[in-house]
Amino acid sequence: MYVTFNCFKAIFLLPWQQQGLKPRTTPRDTPRDTPRDTPRDTPRDTPRDSITPRDSITPRDSISPRDSIAPRDTRTTPRDTTTTPRDSTTPRDSITPRDTRTTPRDSISPRDSIAPLAVALIGLGRIGVMYLSNIRANTQLRLCCVVLSPRQDPGEVRAQHGIPAHVTVSCDPQSAFSDPGIEAVIIASSTASHVDLILSAVVANKAVYCEKPISDSLERTRQCYQAAAQADLPLFCAFNRRFDPSYSHIQAQVRAGAVGKVQTIKSVSRDSPVIPLSYIGPSGGIFDDFSVHDIDLLLWVTGDVPVQVFVAGNAQIPEFSDYNDYDNMIIVLTFKHGTLGTIDLNRYSSYGYDQRLEVFGPLGMLHCEHSRPNHLVTSDPSGSTSTPLHYSFPSHYDQAFKNQLGYFVDLVRGKVELSVTERMTRAVSKVVEACKESAVSGLPVKIAWSEEEIPEY
Repeated sequence: MYVTFNCFKAIFLLPWQQQGLKPRTTPRDTPRDTPRDTPRDTPRDTPRDSITPRDSITPRDSISPRDSIAPRDTRTTPRDTTTTPRDSTTPRDSITPRDTRTTPRDSISPRDSIAPLAVALIGLGRIGVMYLSNIRANTQLRLCCVVLSPRQDPGEVRAQHGIPAHVTVSCDPQSAFSDPGIEAVIIASSTASHVDLILSAVVANKAVYCEKPISDSLERTRQCYQAAAQADLPLFCAFNRRFDPSYSHIQAQVRAGAVGKVQTIKSVSRDSPVIPLSYIGPSGGIFDDFSVHDIDLLLWVTGDVPVQVFVAGNAQIPEFSDYNDYDNMIIVLTFKHGTLGTIDLNRYSSYGYDQRLEVFGPLGMLHCEHSRPNHLVTSDPSGSTSTPLHYSFPSHYDQAFKNQLGYFVDLVRGKVELSVTERMTRAVSKVVEACKESAVSGLPVKIAWSEEEIPEY
């Protein structure tokens, strides 16, 4: 203890005594010139270079060499030699926040508004019910109106689906078109109704999202796009597979040259469950309702168009022949730049919704396998089993449908360009017409393209 006290005295007290100073043992009774709680931005009365000795700090250039190693963040210019004093800077509360807009809020254009897009849903059938669920779950959308078919009862539908009272439910499409607060319509009704609904929506100054195809007629498709262009409104044809993460990744890889020049491309589409027979007529049959997805997918991935198609098909389910339709089909396509393509279609797969794509070239192969709700594999002495495939398209393409809606919101607000153009839509329709002709004749059908018809993928 005695040794410790002497050490303390030698280190701390003796230097003070030699300089005639005494340690302060009582509290400071002289108030500071500037209170401690003075705001940071209040100017100092005394310049930094005239600070009293007690508060002064030994200048950096007088520090002993051993202690003069600068820390990593040492300023290159001494703090007290800056041209602008610290206390003259802009107060903290006036600093512009990082996300502050440069344009006042009240001058932002409607397309840049963060308010949800007000929409009407037209059609509440097989696919419309899925759209109803996705629209209500999307915070970028606000459902204002649901238009039903004449066979549906608005009261029963509202109760069945829990549609709120502020949402109009009607069998009259004019209830959507005449509402000035509705910015866009989402058409999920039967193919035969698409053209009239699109034209009416455009006249009412509504942006249009339409399930594929726009029409089963090339001329009527052109008419719809012309009307939308004249009104300066977007018309989006919803080929949902383009928005599936796996397919969009394959398309990007093919365009980047991952497999080299594409030699063959194959798709498999086997539906589940079998569609109601009452759906066949209004849907346009296997060509307009089903094959259009795969045809668009092959054209989009390859960036090419077919110059010949051959179709072989029949009705393994006899009732399909009553509607002059097929449930089992193979389409062979010869593309302009030499790629060969096949599309394997079937209206009923007993083991679930079967969707596959394969792209082959000299540098390798890209393919998408079955999608399953999860990747569980159970193994026991009898063997291994995987989780069954998705039951149908709403669950298999769940993310694709959601991505489409998000894209459409951005399209209406002017944030993205139209990715499914008129030429692309009409090219699919042109190939479908050739496939129908081949299915009837049993012969290959050649397709001639003008430069104005070939899309730029």
